[in-house]
Amino acid sequence: MATSPSSVQHIGFTPSPNQRGTIDVLWPCLFTVFICTWTVVHPNIPQPGAPWWHKVIDPAIGLVLAALAPELILGVAVREWLDARWSAKML
Repeated sequence: MATSPSSVQHIGFTPSPNQRGTIDVLWPCLFTVFICTWTVVHPNIPQPGAPWWHKVIDPAIGLVLAALAPELILGVAVREWLDARWSAKML
């Protein structure tokens, strides 16, 4: 049984010209994830004299980690808090 081109339904990607397409849905979602993870990332201040790429690569790595594995960011935050607490007790 042959189907005519007008009866075929497309599943998956939907173009934008006539209706809200796939990119129109994905772009705001990806932008929101980017903005949320960017505000969470607080990399350490680089050492004086550190290469310029430390200022670019460290936040970028934090951004990717926060987007892909947020529990790692939580683990790092808890570890730093415990280290700071231990340092304060040593004073």
